Amino acid sequence: MEHWNGTRWSVIPSPNPGSTGNHLYGVKAIGPDDVWAVGQQLGASSPDEALIEHWDGSGWSVVPSPTHGSASAMLFSVVGSARGVWAVGETDDAIQGSRPLVERFKNGAWTTVDLPQAGSIFTSLWGVSASDDTVWAVGTFQDVAIGDNKTLILRGDEDRFRVVDGPNPGSGDNILGGIATTGDSLWAVGVYKNGGGRQTLIERDQEG
Repeated sequence: MEHWNGTRWSVIPSPNPGSTGNHLYGVKAIGPDDVWAVGQQLGASSPDEALIEHWDGSGWSVVPSPTHGSASAMLFSVVGSARGVWAVGETDDAIQGSRPLVERFKNGAWTTVDLPQAGSIFTSLWGVSASDDTVWAVGTFQDVAIGDNKTLILRGDEDRFRVVDGPNPGSGDNILGGIATTGDSLWAVGVYKNGGGRQTLIERDQEG
């Protein structure tokens, strides 16, 4: 953890609960005494667990996150909204493969959110954003029939998520890694591939 005080960066002590590794991939500052960071903690044996840490204005602490049976879990992005705090990522299991993961913090605890059938056995959610009462998550899944990745967009309303169709301009891989909301517009970014090297991908939609 590093903090900018307006003049310089400094390292801030943070917990490392995993015995063999600790990684943080996403952070969201809701207020000066309400900051969330998410990632993964690694143990001596499987499964590995999601790592969620919270800043209360004076220090960082680990907040318990749900377990997922024999599947390891990791979180890549977190956002705060009027309806709570949301984090997205994936679970990995030798039988079930990689599946999309959404967790929500409400009433003082994190819980796993039920999702519709989405993607394939190789699916990840990389980014999340919120606008009013709507939560958006983006990522990718592998089309196992052809071996290429396709974009995945999920929309959450009233605690229920659904898949939203998005363009896949590349003839090869199409991956969305981040999403932002401004007013009634959505912007998602990633990469796509058309035979050669990967190209930048930007998608925009009028929310509604």
